[in-house]
Amino acid sequence: MGAEPGRSLDFTRIADEYDRTRGGEDRGRRFARELAGLLDRDRPVLEIGVGTGLVALGLTELGFEVFGIDLSPAMAASAVARVGPRVAVGDARRLPIADEAFDQVFSVWVLHVVGDPGAVLAEASRVLRPGGRYVVVPAANHETAGDPIGTAIARLWRLGDPEGRRRDDQRRLRELAPAAGLEVQDVLRWPAHDYLESPAEAIAKVESRSYSVLWDLDETGWREAVEPVLAELHALPEPDVPIERRTTDHAVVLRRPG
Repeated sequence: MGAEPGRSLDFTRIADEYDRTRGGEDRGRRFARELAGLLDRDRPVLEIGVGTGLVALGLTELGFEVFGIDLSPAMAASAVARVGPRVAVGDARRLPIADEAFDQVFSVWVLHVVGDPGAVLAEASRVLRPGGRYVVVPAANHETAGDPIGTAIARLWRLGDPEGRRRDDQRRLRELAPAAGLEVQDVLRWPAHDYLESPAEAIAKVESRSYSVLWDLDETGWREAVEPVLAELHALPEPDVPIERRTTDHAVVLRRPG
């Protein structure tokens, strides 16, 4: 019903609306401020899944030299416009990077959309020098949502990915890390992030298939997974009045021994 296993999702289809629906540069700067405490400003850093460069821009503004890789040419072009030519198009499962080229690598909201997360971890390990670290920010945890929109979206993810094939939480990373030559060094919880969204805006995001879990749903999948959630969102009062949403993010720090 969802995306077939083994295939990574290319964000070209929503490249033009990505920044608007994902928080834009302000949210990128927030992630950058949190990541800055986990990275060495004196060493280059590689972002696997740089997207449109929102986080890379924030880190660049903080004095980091950021390189980026993204599967989507359209997304990568936006990143180049933000941070310059240190961005390339490439598959995270086969990085166009030499062995042991970096001391630090990171990804933000990426592993849940790649076809083989274990292969991405192995590639991160390959391009890291011994002792280097791969900092992973998993996809937003909708399960802890404390608002009615978040509760509905959590249900959407469960129905759209019932087997958890796109799961990238810390438990899954602990399972995958040893085979990739990595070890979990730390798990750090970040402060909850508040933002405003109206039921009507949430409905528009679902109907436009903005969420990657919706991209490959067939008619049956849409009827079973999406229509009940849309009904739930339509039932919320005052559809055009924004309500406070809260997301709790965390970072998993993986290390290549040595």
